[in-house]
Amino acid sequence: LKRLIFIDNELKSKSYPNKKLLAQKYQVSQKTIQRDIEFLINQYEAPIEYDYKRKGYHYYREFSLNPLKLDEGDFFMLALTEKVLQQYRNSPFRNHIIKFYEKIKTLFNDEISIYSNELNDVMSFEIGPMREVNKEYFDKLEKAIREKLIVEIKYHTLYTDTYSVRKIDPYHLKNYKGDWYLIAYCHTKKDIRVFALSRIKNLKLKDYNFKKIDNIKIDEIMKSSFGIYLDNKIWKVKIKFSFYQARWIKEKKWHSSQSIRENRDGSIILSIEVNNLEEIKRWILQYGKEAEVISPKALREEIKTEFRESLKKYK
Repeated sequence: LKRLIFIDNELKSKSYPNKKLLAQKYQVSQKTIQRDIEFLINQYEAPIEYDYKRKGYHYYREFSLNPLKLDEGDFFMLALTEKVLQQYRNSPFRNHIIKFYEKIKTLFNDEISIYSNELNDVMSFEIGPMREVNKEYFDKLEKAIREKLIVEIKYHTLYTDTYSVRKIDPYHLKNYKGDWYLIAYCHTKKDIRVFALSRIKNLKLKDYNFKKIDNIKIDEIMKSSFGIYLDNKIWKVKIKFSFYQARWIKEKKWHSSQSIRENRDGSIILSIEVNNLEEIKRWILQYGKEAEVISPKALREEIKTEFRESLKKYK
């Protein structure tokens, strides 16, 4: 494929290269170049001819090489991919994304541009604000996970606004709603914890390895989470949604454990089992008077406190 693109570029330059020159530039035999030219003519209907006066090959009419033989739907998907990738321009993969897409564009620049312009009128994408991640830390953590290296971090806990130094065994990097998190075994807490990468203020790789907990599966660890954070206790949460709000709640799958019971008045009871109340509390609060926590009592009391404190601000 690279050689075909090379030959295509040489022919487009209108320098009339011959087989000997092409073979020397690409360091292959003239027979290989001959086969490539025949392949371009037979398989891609490339308008190549030999100019005896100039003693070299050229295109005798306009031609665009499509080495992957992409159809209209493929070009649309490439244009769509560009739009999606743009949403992660601030991610640690930014440079890799740019390099990858530039390579694709060199092959199909005109076609992608056409479909990209059309796509602007058809659809758009928007994600929420993302916290910046230190690319050096991200790369080191990726290396530590692959090589099972213990890591020492200085971490900022926002809840208490304190800093602590932790030794951790990094297991997995997870992107959740645009932000990056590290799932790791914390030597201080002697348990698996989730760390926001944006709150890691210093990071050092140790020169010794950790032994991963047997049969640990990230999907299983995160299964009971209602977001990204973990706790050890499982809470059985029941929320009543009004007839008005129930229509929207029923549209989505909010959690793998959820079940919905419909009441005669059109309201519903959403039941979910989660291992952390903080994130589901924030979710419930956004629905205001349309949602009522039935259980557990601890969560119901927290919601009452939140509304009581909020009400004080509006007196």
